[in-house]
Amino acid sequence: MDRVVDGAERAAEIRRVLAVFDELDTDLGTDASKQRYLSAVTQFDSHLERRAIAAFNSASRINEEYKLFTEILL
Repeated sequence: MDRVVDGAERAAEIRRVLAVFDELDTDLGTDASKQRYLSAVTQFDSHLERRAIAAFNSASRINEEYKLFTEILL
């Protein structure tokens, strides 16, 4: 959580989140499973951001990186 508190860590944290979702994209069997992980991370980061605990939501644009996730959202 410390990494989302410091806005200076934004780029590095987004790269870490992308690396995690690269693994999830490979390891998880269904699109629904991937969506559940994405939803949980996004909601948690949004909560931290609303409470002024986090400077940014590290997963807010993840769905743009993965067509697979985007299709689920439609």
